[in-house]
Amino acid sequence: MTEAIRNPEPTDGPRFVRVDPDRQREAIGLLLSGRASGREAAVQPFLDYARQQSLVLDDLWVAVEGETLQAAVLIVPCRGRSGMLFCSPATSWPSEQLAVELLRTACRAQSTDRMRLIQCLLDPPQRRLAGAMRDAGFHDLATLKYMSRRLNRRPRPRSLAGRLPGYRVLHWDDGPVDDFARPILDSYEQTLDCPGLRGLRSIDDVIVGHQSAGVFRPDLWHAIYDDQTPVGAMLINDLPHMDACELVYLGLAVPYRGQGLGKQLLEHALDLVHAAGRGSMILAVDERNEPATRLYRGAGFRETASKRAMVYAFGQPIETSPDEVSRDADGRRP
Repeated sequence: MTEAIRNPEPTDGPRFVRVDPDRQREAIGLLLSGRASGREAAVQPFLDYARQQSLVLDDLWVAVEGETLQAAVLIVPCRGRSGMLFCSPATSWPSEQLAVELLRTACRAQSTDRMRLIQCLLDPPQRRLAGAMRDAGFHDLATLKYMSRRLNRRPRPRSLAGRLPGYRVLHWDDGPVDDFARPILDSYEQTLDCPGLRGLRSIDDVIVGHQSAGVFRPDLWHAIYDDQTPVGAMLINDLPHMDACELVYLGLAVPYRGQGLGKQLLEHALDLVHAAGRGSMILAVDERNEPATRLYRGAGFRETASKRAMVYAFGQPIETSPDEVSRDADGRRP
């Protein structure tokens, strides 16, 4: 069991501990600004946001020497057995080795029953932090391009089935979870989109994680089949606070790539977003995924930001197949 910062015994060198509730504000100030006494004005808005979003702040860790907080990291658990890592600014660390030990301690304290991977998104200039994270056991996953497109078009009054004659289109509420698990899993074959994530979580966890990105809309989730053969999946979630929708996932099985299906799906996605009353669509794509990047640019998307994605994985990759997807007694989604 890890200790909390309360009446610490004298020790040589820094200790790496979970923060006790009575020092949470101080530690959050350190996390936000690099100074335990700084950015107090930002602490309460951060706590208010965490409460509104139901974010759990229990895994707030610090390096402490005596009574002095020196560096902080926060691991926020997410649905789908994953977590997001946030760190105090690297420029404020007493040493890189201290940051490495703090990161290792916080990550190794996690239970694999609760978490299969931890992700962190860094700005490209944060090379010092990236180096410390590698030493702590993180791996480079991808450089993500964030792209956006404003909508100034009228939606075409066509269903996706009408756009794709001969194919079968299902929505989330139309059948068992296998209907989405199968095309998602098939689309991972030879994928260029964050291939390092493949197999780290079960397909159940992956689907739950996709649902938690924004506001889940069952009517905006699509699984496409060629008779009984999975073709692909397109998952869209709502972001009402941003007047936008997010293209959470778009993937096709290998035999169906290069036939213009991706373009048809994306055109339909833009129409759906407009029909939903949102002003823009956003997405993130692995910069190595050149075919997807060309597709999005061709549809009018423009890059708005770039992030280095790093991941800390627990255990061995999970071998998944559609037959392993869990379900409740009647075979419907939970």
